[in-house]
Amino acid sequence: MPFEIRPDHDRKVVFVIATSPVTAEGVRGYHQDVLANPELRGYDELGDYTGVTGVELSTDLLRAFALEAGRILKELPRTRLALVISHDVTFGMARMYAVFAEFAGDLREIRVFRGVEEAREWLGLEGGEGAEAAG
Repeated sequence: MPFEIRPDHDRKVVFVIATSPVTAEGVRGYHQDVLANPELRGYDELGDYTGVTGVELSTDLLRAFALEAGRILKELPRTRLALVISHDVTFGMARMYAVFAEFAGDLREIRVFRGVEEAREWLGLEGGEGAEAAG
């Protein structure tokens, strides 16, 4: 599984650590484990993709996953998704996903960051070094 998922129920945030390669199967699992999980509804997300060096997704798949997320999250409260990306190609793909998601009706506010601290600040999380600090 390319995603390690750590919910923090006290702060209502899900920390996700992604590893390479990110695949269609992994994203489907993430949608099932996080987005469709009723226990995590209304939670913000911090996705740490700094360890990802490969993405096995086409732009068509990115668009399809954005549409799927939009359907899942359609009637849920607005939340925020912070994606932390260190590699240029992955950063560009994450920004593309954010645009697709907005047009697909995904109600999350999605921002892409280069550093974990910026993402944590945007989410209003204090302290810690990244997604690992949730545990």
